[in-house]
Amino acid sequence: MKIGLISDIHNEFIRYQRGEVPNISNEKGFEVLVLAGDIDCQGYGAEYAVRQSELLGIPVIYILGNHEYYDQYDDKEPVVDKVRKIIHGTQVTLLNNATVDIDEVRFIGSTLWSDYQLFDSPVRNKMARDYASVRLNDFNHIKRLEQDELTNINVEDVVGWHQEARAFITGELNKEPAKKKVVVTHHAPMADCLSEKLRDEILAACYVSNLDGLINQYSPAAWLYGHVHGNNSFKVNQTLIQRHARGYPNVNEKYKDNYKPVLIHI
Repeated sequence: MKIGLISDIHNEFIRYQRGEVPNISNEKGFEVLVLAGDIDCQGYGAEYAVRQSELLGIPVIYILGNHEYYDQYDDKEPVVDKVRKIIHGTQVTLLNNATVDIDEVRFIGSTLWSDYQLFDSPVRNKMARDYASVRLNDFNHIKRLEQDELTNINVEDVVGWHQEARAFITGELNKEPAKKKVVVTHHAPMADCLSEKLRDEILAACYVSNLDGLINQYSPAAWLYGHVHGNNSFKVNQTLIQRHARGYPNVNEKYKDNYKPVLIHI
């Protein structure tokens, strides 16, 4: 199977400026498009995914990134419900702790989030949690509904979501390998996804959790992810670990030209 992977295109920045959002290019002839999160906020990312699926005439796998949850304001409808309504009856599949089989490949998808347990040191892990709760934009921009009122999420919420995601992915990888398995998450699954400089910083725990054991034990065909801007590809035994995350437009000067997914053969 030929898979096109892209993430973190952050269309919201073009939309805020009332610009024209580019479409995905399929010069390489991929058969399935994977959008691994941070496409746009709220339902806009799902609308974009549907449009790309219709234009390209292929299935789209859509993962929610943390930025999909931004810009909720006073709207109490959960973003997951919005997305499901938008993609209903289309070739777009939302994988929010869910799977889908396309031909010989089973896609296992989740946002994943972070557990802030990346380091061997409990002291450093606590520092990471404390840093995130104060400095990370997610805790000011993502809301949850509590007693019919919207309130900011906290670190405990995110850790709980991560634990649910990890349990789900583990359960799916543990099933009989009737098909090739490709895991798709927004957050990164191991410290090696980061540069050597970044992986030792406290900030690293906001991007990555340590799922090395899952990868080593189950050896899925690939683990595709986003969140960490830039491109990277390496193998752990037989598992391809890869991202193709475009990044913010004010950082990437060729932002509007970079709607070309990387091609992955599974």
